[in-house]
Amino acid sequence: MLKIHLEAKKRCYNHTHRLGERVCSRCKLSLCDECIGSYEGAEVCTACQRELEAAKALIPTFGERVRGSALSLVRGIIILAVLVGIGAAVFLFLRPRLDKPLTPEEWARLRYAASGSFETPDGIHVTSPILDGSVVRVTSEAPGYEAKNLINEFWMAGWPGWLSADAELPQEIVVRPRDATVVEKVLLANHPEEPEASWVKDFEVLVSNERPDAGWVSVGRWRLEPTAEPQRFTFEKRPARYIMLRILSRYGDSPYTSLAEFDVFLVPARLGGAPAETPTPRPAR
Repeated sequence: MLKIHLEAKKRCYNHTHRLGERVCSRCKLSLCDECIGSYEGAEVCTACQRELEAAKALIPTFGERVRGSALSLVRGIIILAVLVGIGAAVFLFLRPRLDKPLTPEEWARLRYAASGSFETPDGIHVTSPILDGSVVRVTSEAPGYEAKNLINEFWMAGWPGWLSADAELPQEIVVRPRDATVVEKVLLANHPEEPEASWVKDFEVLVSNERPDAGWVSVGRWRLEPTAEPQRFTFEKRPARYIMLRILSRYGDSPYTSLAEFDVFLVPARLGGAPAETPTPRPAR
């Protein structure tokens, strides 16, 4: 029985009536002399021989590899030339604008675009020009130092703030968000490049839901510290169509009053503000 079993295991895979005295070095099948082949000096079955020869045929020759590399190089050069052409066109288009620094409004737009929201750590600046806020009334303003600079969200050195045209006090600046809203915080900053004598000292904030020149209700009076750092003041949430900054005094004897920034905020509940039903500010068109 053992002899019969051993002989059965040596039968040719393709011809079971023949002894399989040869073995394919690849698939290890027992084969007869008729079914064995050769590939690069190794004994393999005819099936494995065909597969190996087909795989070898797929390998590119040296010449084919050289032609393929040359074609890839040509394509790369074409793509590079196209990119250089596009870059040159963009440069020529932007060149007249490269000598001009970005305006504070453009910086604000970039900042909001990067964050994906109009919310800041202070809340939503409802009188920002990005949200179509505007200055609607001012007691006086010096040429080149208009009150519109107060709401541009930029109070650093190198950019003008607001200057009054004379030493008269009080000075009043009225700002308006695009839509009626509720407010509960203001931010003021003295300008670092203006003399301390011109800095705002005592001020009052008022709101109106009627007109820029009527219906005013005071929400608080405060004193700015003599520093150029931005300072924040909060009050009870109030509905407002117009917001007035009334400057009552300054820190010295100056022929004008200066200020770098005056921002008005709605503070969402998730940032610590009191809940209130109010329209969501929309960006300026």
